[in-house]
Amino acid sequence: MLRIVLATTNKSKIRPFTMAWRNRGLDKFYQLLNLNDIKETTKTVIDENTGSFEQDALKKARKYQQALNLPTISIDRGIGFSALNGWPGTDSKKVFSGTEKRTFSFEAIDLKLTGQEADIKRSQAVLDLVKNKDRSMESLYGIAVVLNQNKYQSDSVVVKGKASPKLKITPNGYFYDWFFIPQGYNKTFSEFNKEEYLKFASEVLWPITDKIYKFLTDKLA
Repeated sequence: MLRIVLATTNKSKIRPFTMAWRNRGLDKFYQLLNLNDIKETTKTVIDENTGSFEQDALKKARKYQQALNLPTISIDRGIGFSALNGWPGTDSKKVFSGTEKRTFSFEAIDLKLTGQEADIKRSQAVLDLVKNKDRSMESLYGIAVVLNQNKYQSDSVVVKGKASPKLKITPNGYFYDWFFIPQGYNKTFSEFNKEEYLKFASEVLWPITDKIYKFLTDKLA
């Protein structure tokens, strides 16, 4: 069975992606590993600066494939508000971690907090930016697979929705999950129960797209 690495140590990404992988039947052909399984892996620093979730995922997958010498999958996700011209977009990770200071430098980001307290402060600060504005938003997702430096594929997913007026803090989800209401629902992603959360994440937010599935299965022929 061919080994392939999902380039993350984040359990909130690993669980739904593994479910999506199994739903597509790819576990019959590939042994899906993650960076927690590669004990001798050193941290690969990657500046995700392409301006595209799909291209950032491809850049990351290429770097890890080269470092590990194993087929690699990378996923990248963020959000964009219609009222803010798609912001924060590919800066989502920096904004919610508190490292993006150029466009988002007010007090809530600069507070020296750690853990969930900091996450809540930053999420509330972002949500406040669309107060009394159009609350339409998108959850944006990029995926890339690199078998080797000459064989690769990438794709993207857009999930439309709106921002809740208030944060809904639950053990499920984090950051924008606390206010993202997917289209067709009347509750935030964080308000889904564990089973609903995992199912929606694997089928909608972190799917194995048709394009990626075809690429992976064609390579087995």
